[in-house]
Amino acid sequence: MTRQSFLAFPGYTGAVDVATADVDGDGARDLIVGTLIGADHVKVFSGADGTLIRSFFAYGGFAGGVSVGSADVDADGRADVVVGTRTGADHVKVFAGAGGGQIRSFLAFGGFTGGVTVAGSGRDVVVGTATGSTHVKLFTGGDPAALARSFFAFDGATTGVSVGATDLNGDGVTDILVGTATGTSHVKAFNGSGATMLSFFAFPGHTGGVSVAGDGAGLLVGAANTGPAHVKRFDAAGNLGLSFIAFQNFNGGADVG
Repeated sequence: MTRQSFLAFPGYTGAVDVATADVDGDGARDLIVGTLIGADHVKVFSGADGTLIRSFFAYGGFAGGVSVGSADVDADGRADVVVGTRTGADHVKVFAGAGGGQIRSFLAFGGFTGGVTVAGSGRDVVVGTATGSTHVKLFTGGDPAALARSFFAFDGATTGVSVGATDLNGDGVTDILVGTATGTSHVKAFNGSGATMLSFFAFPGHTGGVSVAGDGAGLLVGAANTGPAHVKRFDAAGNLGLSFIAFQNFNGGADVG
């Protein structure tokens, strides 16, 4: 059942990136939306009633698009908004859920120009290379000095990655979800020690890549970039639970958050 349906950026015709988290502290998960191309506009909408909570330009007019995620970086009990430059740079910023002020700003891969994708869970921020490689990093507290994990999710691949984060196995440690951004629909999940928990192709035959997101004790996967807006939910063991088309008669793929 559709809970809300609206145009996040009226008049904008590009794709968007999405994430969900309780930004305003009312107990309902809010919707974070960022323009994937042409602008760096980010909006947060109330999960309770759909009203606009916040609207800002993350990089003061950057035209390369953004990726969005969330994590309680400052540990105040409110989800903070994580933003990464989708093309041209590897700049990551974090904006406080309480007040909206910038609390982190860093280059995740030391000046990489291929863009990044971002996600978060707990206080951890996960960043992946959007193009050129499959490099993934996890920063505790969104702090570049607190790099906890750094690895290549798909050895030798140059597809770029989408990233997600959740405590998939319930051990209290952030698990990292990674999907190929182009070429295949390969999805992997890595536990806190770096071991591969899951590895599967979410949409056999789909060559547009996938979008991934954590969903508590499961994960959401969207068939990205091209074709029907197909979304699937898998449990922690990789078993398919839900499968549906998010937007009928739309052939631009789906982003999940």
